[in-house]
Amino acid sequence: MSMGAPRSLLLALAAGLAVARPPNIVLIFADDLGYGDLGCYGHPSSTTPNLDQLAAGGLRFTDFYVPVSLCTPSRPETMRMSRGGCSGLLRCGKGTTYEGGVREPALAFWPGHIAPGVTHELASSLDLLPTLAALAGAPLPNVTLDGFDLSPLLLGTGKSPRQSLFFYPSYPDEVRGVFAVRTGKYKAHFFTQGSAHSDTTADPACHASSSLTAHEPPLLYDLSKDPGENYNLLGGVAGATPEVLQALKQLQLLKAQLDAAVTFGPSQVARGEDPALQICCHPGCTPRPACCHCPDPHA
Repeated sequence: MSMGAPRSLLLALAAGLAVARPPNIVLIFADDLGYGDLGCYGHPSSTTPNLDQLAAGGLRFTDFYVPVSLCTPSRPETMRMSRGGCSGLLRCGKGTTYEGGVREPALAFWPGHIAPGVTHELASSLDLLPTLAALAGAPLPNVTLDGFDLSPLLLGTGKSPRQSLFFYPSYPDEVRGVFAVRTGKYKAHFFTQGSAHSDTTADPACHASSSLTAHEPPLLYDLSKDPGENYNLLGGVAGATPEVLQALKQLQLLKAQLDAAVTFGPSQVARGEDPALQICCHPGCTPRPACCHCPDPHA
């Protein structure tokens, strides 16, 4: 949730509080936890009884996404797990904009407020801030946000206001912009690229050896019928239905609008390493950063 790469989200809200008081919110992120890693998401042997119990008593999302398939943009998580991540039946994994790299498990648990069930509504990690602010009665910062308030969906009073999702590569740039766009049940890939993080998958399109490829027309999938992205609806454009062609136009328009509206800042990664920013266990020592070495607490 994915702000980042394959990861799991658990949103637990404490019940039994006075109505006038805001809830206590526990937000748990798990790094590199793929869509198929949990028992409640179909893993045949993974033992996750506590999470499965929360899923049974809460709301389980089937279409929850992160905008980027790496964990770096989501470092403020409260719990990290370094695992490879199983994407289940989804295509590819971490480092790619295929479903296995951006669709993640997500659970919301609040007895007495969030009814147990499964939702197929679109949701994103970008929606966390406005949603949690609404539930807590807190004001939002005076900035433009890309997220939506999902509290009506959680509380059973409405649907998700999110209609579209945009997926960037690990290292985005202004020339190519967004790599993939989803609106409703359709998803288009305008560019694809493999990743070393997905080298263990059987699909060669996922591997680091699969170079950056532009697609014109884009690869188009109906995720309601083909979540594994196996059947390109535009394999033969001449045979595409009017609905598919209309979806294609809408996805192309959404990409063009977003690419035109986004202003890229300077790449922080391209700036390289700054020794002055290293954590120093010996403040005031010299020479820095060599003297800043922190002892291993487990040694």
